[in-house]
Amino acid sequence: MKIIALIGRGVIAPYVIDAYIRVFEEEGHKVLPVECSQEFPVDRIEEVVRFQADFVLSYGHVGFLRLQGEGFFFRVLDIPLVSLHYDNPFLELTKEMEDELRDFPNHYINFIWDQTYLDFYRSGQFQNGHHIMLAVDEKNFFPVKNNSVKSAACFVGAIGKAMPALNEGAGYEERFIHEAVEKKLAHFDASLLEICSDLFSKEEYHLIEKRFLRAPYHFWSILYTKMNALGSPSLRKHILDKIQNIELHIYGSSDRNNPKAIFHEKVPYGEELAAVYREYAININISSLQLETALNNRPFDVFAAGGFVLNDYRKDLEIVFPDHWEKITYRNIEDLQQKCEYYLAHEKERKELSDELGNIVRSSHTYRHRAKHILGVVEQRGKGTKS
Repeated sequence: MKIIALIGRGVIAPYVIDAYIRVFEEEGHKVLPVECSQEFPVDRIEEVVRFQADFVLSYGHVGFLRLQGEGFFFRVLDIPLVSLHYDNPFLELTKEMEDELRDFPNHYINFIWDQTYLDFYRSGQFQNGHHIMLAVDEKNFFPVKNNSVKSAACFVGAIGKAMPALNEGAGYEERFIHEAVEKKLAHFDASLLEICSDLFSKEEYHLIEKRFLRAPYHFWSILYTKMNALGSPSLRKHILDKIQNIELHIYGSSDRNNPKAIFHEKVPYGEELAAVYREYAININISSLQLETALNNRPFDVFAAGGFVLNDYRKDLEIVFPDHWEKITYRNIEDLQQKCEYYLAHEKERKELSDELGNIVRSSHTYRHRAKHILGVVEQRGKGTKS
């Protein structure tokens, strides 16, 4: 097949698209990469048209390029657009995009990582929505024997400050955001949308519920975005500050207000990060609030690299590791503390579990597996449109 791959901006997006490009090329497909982190390069339009791609691969909504007065670019060219949503797909979904997806469903295939968002997508009468997970890039994350593993825990990522107090005289939307995040800190195994649903029952938040049901753009783009931005770094701090009597190393956080932790500079994503994962007995993963059921890339990367990770509960853990998920999952701070202490004291069991889960990731959850899944859906779609 001939594939146009759009490389957009983002923290993880370029690495994901690069991995797909390499895998597709290794499988014998012809790929035309197009850098569009700022905007689509108009000087490459002729090249794109001449390439005659079977489909376009993009991260998120990068591929929704508007032509003034003519519609969306790739639909006008009659090239199917395959979008990979490894973030909440509704945060940047506009009314115009919604109309496009409903009016021209055969031109669009959307792969959505979180089952909760996929269910919302389908309930909105959108077609061609499919589930997909993140995966490991075998080029960067692979096991290397390490005989000097530190008997310590490690966290990689940005950490925020403690949750600020609610401003006096705050409006009902600010109160809603603050209350939702506070509930998430207290019950971080609950999904954010479950918490929001509970809050909708309060009379003062009925208007927010009506907007969510009738015109969800404001809820997703404003309220949910703010909850994620405020709550994710606060949750990380909330959890890490509570860890007791365990040597804790933190990489990449500008906020270093934890006297019990040892801080390190940010490590580039790839082989250097894989080496960090292997260096510590335990890696702690704390998902952002936008992950309702899905996994971020860390459990795939850590286990594939030969490390060990404890992950906050996500439903997809039961799919990826059906026989082992409870052993590597924590639902509250006490659970995390106990499992850290247990695996630090039981090195043989930890290594055996790490080896087994690493084999599962490498045998079933690489970008090569995901690429085959994507191609299968694209090919099936082609058969359906011809029949």
